[in-house]
Amino acid sequence: MELDAAPFLELRSVQRTITLLPVLCKLLTRCILARIRSTLEEAQPVEQAGFRRNFSTLDHIATCRRLIEASRGHRLPLVMTFIDYKKAFNSVEPLKVWEALEEQGVERIYVDVLRECYSHCTTVFHPFYNDVVVAVWRGVRQGDPKSPNLFPACLEHVIRRCNCDFGVNIDGVRLNHLRFADDIVLITDSPEHASETLRCCIAWMRQEATVVSPSILLRPK
Repeated sequence: MELDAAPFLELRSVQRTITLLPVLCKLLTRCILARIRSTLEEAQPVEQAGFRRNFSTLDHIATCRRLIEASRGHRLPLVMTFIDYKKAFNSVEPLKVWEALEEQGVERIYVDVLRECYSHCTTVFHPFYNDVVVAVWRGVRQGDPKSPNLFPACLEHVIRRCNCDFGVNIDGVRLNHLRFADDIVLITDSPEHASETLRCCIAWMRQEATVVSPSILLRPK
């Protein structure tokens, strides 16, 4: 009997392994996170609201609604481009994460410990009778207490290199994007500026080994 491979391929494309860590290892990662969390949060701009204390996605929703209302009231052009990164947490290169942590002021000793924790990682598949062990070279671990803080640090490492001067001026401050973890909305005043900013973000993200989802929506308001 032949089995249709399509459902299995589809399942594999959305599958995300769950990390099984010993209790002592989880305790160690929580201790490291307690030491570096304040440093990482200080390195994040106000545009990032994901996995941060005293920040919420409701803040960004309110900001977007206020921008739309103001642009309509004053008849000013406004373009919001919503970006969804495909498997963002699974696609980043650990090497880029360590570079981002060092750039944002995390002490080298903690970076070395985290690098060692991510070395020699494997996942096990059970297709038939024999287990298949596969090395894991990409992504931050699902179920690891520190993972929600590592990816935003890597994303900030990329955004800093996107030197785009576009955006909207709000009381002398230029706002060109908002972030909630891996979800980004680019804010510009024309479709041309939106396209150029989007190309810049995609180029840098692909260079940092994060796959961009094809579901990118351009919504002029």
